[in-house]
Amino acid sequence: MSVRMLALLAALLDQAKASGYPAISLSVDRDNRARHLYERSGFTDAGVSSDQDTSVTLIHRWNVKP
Repeated sequence: MSVRMLALLAALLDQAKASGYPAISLSVDRDNRARHLYERSGFTDAGVSSDQDTSVTLIHRWNVKP
């Protein structure tokens, strides 16, 4: 994954957090190499996809004070 893509993902997460979102989610193909990037960036399996689905929903949560 390029440094540019990592910076873009970090900027997206920072903006979502600054905007007050309690979490951000995405769906990715189970075999997509980018899935590991998302997981290293703090995304975890949201637990809404079955093992038979070709994609998995990942979620990144942080503590946002109201």
